[in-house]
Amino acid sequence: MTDTQTLEWDDPITSDGEQPEWTTLPPGTYPFTVTQMMRSRWDGSEKVPPCNMAELSITVDGGQLGEAKLTERLFLLKKWEWKLSQFFRSLGLKKHGEPLVPNWPAVEGARGYCALKVRTYTDKEGQQRTSNSIDRFLDPDKAPAVVSASTAAPPSAPASEAPVTWTPGAF
Repeated sequence: MTDTQTLEWDDPITSDGEQPEWTTLPPGTYPFTVTQMMRSRWDGSEKVPPCNMAELSITVDGGQLGEAKLTERLFLLKKWEWKLSQFFRSLGLKKHGEPLVPNWPAVEGARGYCALKVRTYTDKEGQQRTSNSIDRFLDPDKAPAVVSASTAAPPSAPASEAPVTWTPGAF
């Protein structure tokens, strides 16, 4: 069962009531996996009109630093076409200069690379918190040979540990 899966009225509750710890990775380039894709509808806001949207659950692999779990919304709007193109290119499902009819069923379980940034916000209790968001999705040919930030040793680990390498096309 994934974190975003809904429960039925008579499903067992297995949690002991502890909130999960969230991992915030430092800014950098990381591999990601789309763990879930839901077709949804955006009701609209001041900045984005009502439209169809893909709601993505993404797990970002930070290597020794852990995994960050994110939700990314892809609005199906002409002005957001650049981001849709970035996303499908990062998964290897779109080529530069060629139109694409999105293959949405191929998205779940697909992997690519993204550039992460750190966002600071104030929670309901007034405390400063951080979370990750995707700055941009990267083309497979522009993904790094060595993943940045995710291979940096945590403060308590020796810096001499070997970095994780990436071979284009091999996941």
